[in-house]
Amino acid sequence: MNAKIFQPNNVAIYCRLSREDNSDNESSSIKNQKSMLSDYAVNKGWNIFNVYVDDGYSGGNFNRPAFKQLITDVEDGHVNIILTKDLSRLGRNYIEQGYYLEDYFPSKKVRFIAVNDNYDSINGEDDIAPFKSIFNQYYLKDISRKIKSANLTRIKKGKLPNGNHIPLYGYKHDSNNERILDEETSPVVKKIFEMYAAGTSSKNILDYLYDHRIYTSGYYNYLKYNYHPELWENVPEDKKYKWTFPMIYRIVCNEEYLGHLVLQKKKTISYKTHKRELSKEDEKYYFANRFPAIIDEYTFNRCKEMRNHKSKSKISSDINEYHNILFCSSCGKALSPTNSITSWNQKREFKYICRCGKCTHHVTVLKKDVDEFIKLELPNFINFCISNEKNIKKYAKTYKQNITSEQSQDNTELDRLIERNNKLNKLLQTLFERSVLGELPQETYNNMVSSYKKEFEENSALIDRLEKNKVKPIKKDYVLEVNEFMKFIYELKDCVYTNEKLLKVIDKIFILRNNKNLAFKIVYKGIPDLLEDYKRGK
Repeated sequence: MNAKIFQPNNVAIYCRLSREDNSDNESSSIKNQKSMLSDYAVNKGWNIFNVYVDDGYSGGNFNRPAFKQLITDVEDGHVNIILTKDLSRLGRNYIEQGYYLEDYFPSKKVRFIAVNDNYDSINGEDDIAPFKSIFNQYYLKDISRKIKSANLTRIKKGKLPNGNHIPLYGYKHDSNNERILDEETSPVVKKIFEMYAAGTSSKNILDYLYDHRIYTSGYYNYLKYNYHPELWENVPEDKKYKWTFPMIYRIVCNEEYLGHLVLQKKKTISYKTHKRELSKEDEKYYFANRFPAIIDEYTFNRCKEMRNHKSKSKISSDINEYHNILFCSSCGKALSPTNSITSWNQKREFKYICRCGKCTHHVTVLKKDVDEFIKLELPNFINFCISNEKNIKKYAKTYKQNITSEQSQDNTELDRLIERNNKLNKLLQTLFERSVLGELPQETYNNMVSSYKKEFEENSALIDRLEKNKVKPIKKDYVLEVNEFMKFIYELKDCVYTNEKLLKVIDKIFILRNNKNLAFKIVYKGIPDLLEDYKRGK
């Protein structure tokens, strides 16, 4: 890419259009924004460095790809003038917008112009601009509320949402926005269900789809609806047919292929971020037999049985004694038992592995290594408890009192921090209002806001930590618990340990593998917190 030469008036044209803006009129279109701003720059005799377009991005936050690139070019000194159609194109979050207009752009000596709002930062502070920003944010909130209300009305009637929504794989939408069978993909969905119901392994299903050159659902949606072109443009030929296990699993778990309709599976957290989270079951809307079914009830239920069957271990319980005891120290997931052939010695060995796809350590531990560790660790733990019995019982008498005292101090500090942050919020609001009214010098305003924000962030971090560690009032009788625990320790002392006994004393064993070294950590049941504190001499 050829570097562009910086000129005295190097202009960045920024255009943005979101779903809520698109309904305004033709003047809001990206094409119109580009044309108007380009003519404005040319008439001024300015050089257009680049045109930045965020099409389909909300003004509620500034996490937009083109805007980020614009800021990068500002940081590199390539831009000293920014042109937008109006202030709302920059954004509708008045706090973040105020930061860029009043702090960031001036500090970078960048001139900002909003043509339709007659705003030009070279003319100094505009007392009306902050109020326009507030109205722009209110407009976004109001539009979001109306859209949400309209969508909810449609949802309650069992109608698919309006707009450019990608159909469920296997279906397409007719002119009335109703689901109808897709002649190309519905046979694929049916074949996947039939193979899965017949007991075909997921790997063999993936091989079948690849060998028959069947496009993945993602690539098909790209071809048909231009969905996520940034992921699929110029993709290697091999990847077009490379289905994955999660893709198969999502299909065979989806009851909508029975012809049912499930709406509001996810909900938007905030109109500013547009982030979404999974809805609770009682927040979803179900409509049975709403559309043509691709598979029948028997096939779906058979797939459900196969999923449950595949998830169950086929390892006999007499050798799988560490089931639900061993956990990966990296991701926290339970290790899965397997009886497979080890590649380096070609011997069948029983082991536990981490099957979490997001885990980076991929822990694998042989059962014989766990056996060896338990044979050494458990007797050591038993001997420790017996030799320190008197001191542990004495320690238990004062433990509850000490813990309650620490919690009381933490709760007092937590209340103080929350009260202080509430006060800081009010102070920031007052500062902003005084700044808008011209009662506070800009430098003083910036310094005070910076100081308050820093304190607020530090307090918030402490609040999160204290909230996370906050414990409900202690109702345990530690003395009784120690006595009961010691009874079991004496019973366990001279017995051969079994899985049943392990489950009574061991809660979890965490496994960590660093290179070729294994590390084990046992979490004991009953009084692990007391024992750990006792060991540390707390």
